[in-house]
Amino acid sequence: MGVQNRAVRTVSFIVAATMVARGLGLVRSMLISYHYGTGPNAQAFNAAFRIPLIFFDIVLGAAICSTFIPVFAEYLHRGNRRKAVDFANNFVNTVLLISIVITTAAVIFARYIAYFLAGGLEPSTFELTVSLLRIMLPVIVFAALTYSFVGILQSFDEFNVPALISLISNVMTILYLLFLIER
Repeated sequence: MGVQNRAVRTVSFIVAATMVARGLGLVRSMLISYHYGTGPNAQAFNAAFRIPLIFFDIVLGAAICSTFIPVFAEYLHRGNRRKAVDFANNFVNTVLLISIVITTAAVIFARYIAYFLAGGLEPSTFELTVSLLRIMLPVIVFAALTYSFVGILQSFDEFNVPALISLISNVMTILYLLFLIER
């Protein structure tokens, strides 16, 4: 198969996966609205859901994209696979450690973080936000690892699997909202 043909197939797959993921994201949002409504519970959920992603984007997301991926890809490009693997191992372990420390600190200081980033909520909504935030903060660890592994896959010219991440995430959330949430 030619390079151009492979590129067209890869782009087509990514576009299709993204479209399906967006559609499932809409279904996910509808189910969240159905279960939590538009009142205080929805406010608490949305605030708690957003905060770990903000932390990840600020602290780890940029580091992974701007340092890890280019260095790892450069080692591979130069044919130094052993050095690339060693670098990846060290980087992933460091990211794991840093993300665990950040998550632990954020769980301890969740009340202050929620106040700073989602202040102005009613007291009962704020308490629910803090509780939900403590549950959702480990997302930072999983997002950091996921981004690291996506960088590794993309460095090996594997783009299809990373394109499925949002789709799988939406499916799992939908399944939870359909079958596991307390009614």
